Amino acid sequence: MILRMRKKAIFTVLVLAAVLAVSFGFAEENKAKARPGETVTVPVTVLANPEQAVAALLKVEYDHEVLELVPSDFVQADTLLLVNLDGIRPGEAGRVSFVLNPEAEMGVQEIRFSAVTARNLEEETVSGPETGAASVIVARAKKPPENQYYSNGTIKQEVDLNSVGNPQQIRYFNRYGKVTRTEESEAWDADGNILRETDYYPYGPSSSHTTYSYTYDEWGNKLTSEATSKEDGTLRSRSEYEYDEYDRRIRSASYDENGELTEVTVYEYGEGNHRTKTTFFNGKGEITGFNVDFVYDENDHIVSYRSLKADGQTKSFTENTWTDKIQVESRTTDPDGKVISREARDPVFGDYLFYDETEESGERYANYYTYYEDTYETDWRSYSGGYRHVMLFTADERRIKETSYSAKPNSEDWTEESVTVYSTDESGNSVSETRSADGSVWISVSDGNGNTLRNTSYGTDGSFSYCCTYEYNSKGQQVRSNWLNEDGTVESYEITEYNSNGEKSKSITRKGDGSFSYGYSYEYDGKGQRIRENNLNEDESIKSFTLYEYNASGNEIRRTNYLADGTVDGFYESEYDESGFKTHSTSYRSDGTKSFEYFYRKLEDGTRQSKRIWYNSDGSVRENGDWQ
Repeated sequence: MILRMRKKAIFTVLVLAAVLAVSFGFAEENKAKARPGETVTVPVTVLANPEQAVAALLKVEYDHEVLELVPSDFVQADTLLLVNLDGIRPGEAGRVSFVLNPEAEMGVQEIRFSAVTARNLEEETVSGPETGAASVIVARAKKPPENQYYSNGTIKQEVDLNSVGNPQQIRYFNRYGKVTRTEESEAWDADGNILRETDYYPYGPSSSHTTYSYTYDEWGNKLTSEATSKEDGTLRSRSEYEYDEYDRRIRSASYDENGELTEVTVYEYGEGNHRTKTTFFNGKGEITGFNVDFVYDENDHIVSYRSLKADGQTKSFTENTWTDKIQVESRTTDPDGKVISREARDPVFGDYLFYDETEESGERYANYYTYYEDTYETDWRSYSGGYRHVMLFTADERRIKETSYSAKPNSEDWTEESVTVYSTDESGNSVSETRSADGSVWISVSDGNGNTLRNTSYGTDGSFSYCCTYEYNSKGQQVRSNWLNEDGTVESYEITEYNSNGEKSKSITRKGDGSFSYGYSYEYDGKGQRIRENNLNEDESIKSFTLYEYNASGNEIRRTNYLADGTVDGFYESEYDESGFKTHSTSYRSDGTKSFEYFYRKLEDGTRQSKRIWYNSDGSVRENGDWQ
């Protein structure tokens, strides 16, 4: 009878779209997780069997493009046979296995079971048992990175794999076919995930090279990322990540070079991988804002969202325009429709064409890009600050020329101030020569690590004005400065020492003949903030000293000058607003009376102004300056 039931069954297939949601309503034990290409087994759970069926043929419904049912004695052609002569009881009644398509995308596949036919112990046809659904979570595939190309067919990313298929080097190319960055991997885990790699920039100083170390969970999700200097191993930043069971990132935390938490982002999701809410926190755990109302296109790109302030009030609206893979335009407006920022990118290479942004303070910045046959130009402008830099680069991203301009704030009546030409000398050092509008010249020479070797200045009439050379230790720290006369003899020099943390601990300046001029020593707290500066005599005894104090944000709020015997010789205090902008500072004489004070402010257009007031020793105002 049971065999006849199998032969007479009508086999149907229902192809289901993958649905990914926060909760699917399945019992926890009815979920299984696997990577593309792997085999996964899910249970068949009976919820109720009111008519005491002892045999039932169930239809198995699933997405055939993602899953392939593994046949067995009780599983054939998308059907499953359940048999229990004592009655099919609630609970797990069987299991089915599937092979995931090697090309399956991350997400969740729903599997449903429904009775086609059923019999009781008397071989009468009865209603089949009620069964629960199951789901397969498709985890991240174990795929090494592959070569990538721009839409015009030119190479964008080139990957070299080692003998076991792990990526050992990845090279990134710009629109001109030049390598702009190289990642060299040094260690991998058993799944081929990169554990440590170093970024190299062909034309950048060695100090710019960064080593990244990673950790992962069992499904290949990155848990931590730590960036350190390739040169000296010092920490630059650290990030930590958390995921839900569907491999969606739900939390990220960022730490600075001191290991202190700077920001946290929490992500919430609805259907699929579509985000519904992002919450931002500062390092103190305080909410700083939200992103909500996300809208996605058919390619799962975010096309719009709304940003909220910490109090929930709307801050801005952002709209994005995409090609297949590149976000070519983005526009952000305030609640009144005023444009806050806008940007555009090249649809082929993804390079910036321009971006323009106005901060809450009113400060406005912009950068415009122009691409030529074998060079490109950036035009960076601070409208509120009244300065502009136009820079020309070679195809391999080496700067060859920079022209600087000035203007009144929020004016585009630019006046050329200087032109700098960049080149390389016969020793391979970088040379920059700046000619100002008044005719003066400044020449600077730097080595391949970005360390300045020599600065030379000439006056408006071409006469010698200044020259200084610099020397460094193996750590790249400047240990000697030589001020030279026009004939190259040493007029004076400074010797600098550092503590074990790399902080300047002492500097002594001497005349060319070696006689003492002046010297200082320095002390720091655990945060690297200078807390004491000692003015030294020739025998390095203390002549006078200054103590520094800071607020919780690291802004200097007081410096007090002392004579060698500890007598106060004046002090200086500063005040700041919540954003860290200095609003007021006051200088006091040794008797506590005011010497002068400064007031600072930002105008609506972003312009910064200050005014100074001078005081007589009796406290009366000697001069009250204007805002400027």
